[in-house]
Order: sequence, then C-alpha cells, then structure tokens
Amino acid sequence: MQTLPKTPMPRDHRRALILSWVRERKVKNQIELGELLAERGIEVNQATLSRDLRAMRVLKGPEGYEMPPDPAASAADDAS
Repeated sequence: MQTLPKTPMPRDHRRALILSWVRERKVKNQIELGELLAERGIEVNQATLSRDLRAMRVLKGPEGYEMPPDPAASAADDAS
C-alpha cells in the first residue's frame, strides 16, 4: 500500500481517527496506531501517542486498546 507524504495534522483530527480505530477494530499497541496514522500521511511519535491516549482516557486491555465504560450508561442500568 502506498503511503501519503507526511504532513502535520491538527490534534483533534488525529485523535478522532484514533478513537474511530479503537471503536471499530482491535488496535493492539502504539506501534500499530503509528502505522495506521503513517498510512494516512500523519507523522507522530510515541510520546504524542501516549499523551493522546491518556487525554482520551483510552484503556489498554488484554486484547488491545478499548474505550472506558460510559458512566452514564452504567448509571442508567443501575436505575432500572
């Protein structure tokens, strides 16, 4: 697969891509995330990925990255 030239990417756009991948597929590690971003022409280092994941509260589970449970959803379940 041909990769695009690397260009700076606004943080919000980069984070939106990361969130969509975490929700749609099993992303195992930061190396895989970096490769997915590179395929889109987005250059990012490991420190930036760590900051993004921490800021988005993405969790690392045994199968890879996952979104934290929605506290509003569990509160609604408790109320029923």
